[in-house]
Amino acid sequence: KGEQHLLNIGPQSITISCPETKFYDPALRQESEVKVECGPEKYRLTVKTKCGVTIGKNFKNDQSGCDPCPKSMSYVEGLLSASGIQSLGVHSNIESIGQCNDLCSDMAGCNSFEFSRHEKRCHLVQDILKSDPSAMKFDSITIVPKAARRN
Repeated sequence: KGEQHLLNIGPQSITISCPETKFYDPALRQESEVKVECGPEKYRLTVKTKCGVTIGKNFKNDQSGCDPCPKSMSYVEGLLSASGIQSLGVHSNIESIGQCNDLCSDMAGCNSFEFSRHEKRCHLVQDILKSDPSAMKFDSITIVPKAARRN
């Protein structure tokens, strides 16, 4: 949920995980959690698997972020328009993108969903959604199609 970690000067490490999603950086995507250590160079990080195997020693501080979508799906920018899509229903009081993903997985014919963490709303969609460059973008809304799977 947008958490940031502050590492001060000196030897430090922290464990970072993406429990309901995946790491955004392709080098980390197969990991469920990583251990990040300062150095060896200034403003660079050493990243290791949870078992201690070094993945790399030259990561920038913006490479350990989480993708906004569940592991089997990909992010699409934009906002759904009510016209032209086959809605499978809107669910309220949905606490996480993981819960929304579970609802889509359990519903036959669900191929995409729109999740708003601010409104705690999950909109299930039959269509396979694609990016619309003219669509408006909102920070709290994530559109997730199954078809654009990325591992």
